[in-house]
Amino acid sequence: MIPDSTTLAALIASRICHDLVNPVGAMGNTADMIREADDADSRTMGLDVLDNALAKALARLKLLRVALGSALLGEGTANVQELHGVCAPYCAVLKRELDWQVTHDELPRVASRVLVNLALAALDCFVRPGVLTLASQSADGMLTLTASAAGPRVAMKPYHRAALGGQPGEEGFTSINAQQLYLFLLVQGARGELVARESEERIALEARIPLSA
Repeated sequence: MIPDSTTLAALIASRICHDLVNPVGAMGNTADMIREADDADSRTMGLDVLDNALAKALARLKLLRVALGSALLGEGTANVQELHGVCAPYCAVLKRELDWQVTHDELPRVASRVLVNLALAALDCFVRPGVLTLASQSADGMLTLTASAAGPRVAMKPYHRAALGGQPGEEGFTSINAQQLYLFLLVQGARGELVARESEERIALEARIPLSA
């Protein structure tokens, strides 16, 4: 059973907090270290660590704001290069290579949200460093958006697979698979279809939605 809107909002909020707690916690610990440092070299090293943690937190926050926040709500289009500008730093934080093959200059806002959420869902399939490919194609009034995870031991967990089909799976809907459920609901709301193709060392998530959505 699909959670009601308040439950889904709580699960999404938990997912966002989960993604941010480590870099924010690292900033707090580093700030304490800097305050206790008694020499310039230690303070300089601490500031470098703090800068790195801040960059990671900002990269995560900017992408999560676009994918799960209100940045792309409403009608109109989004600039594709701006989408690249939030996806690339996020991939860098996770040490994943981004292969950007999105051919459109602009995409409808709902399609842009789908694309970024496809990226998030595909990134959850990595175990080790690999390549995330994001691509777009349009033909016959339909827009096809694809996110592919390629690399050693890529795998889709059963609870993610179930949520991508709108099903709770054995674990039910939790903060761990709330984003995949949100992606399913986005595509469904756009009158589209979402499919996952799994093979050795590659998982492709594909959404087909009408260009008029």
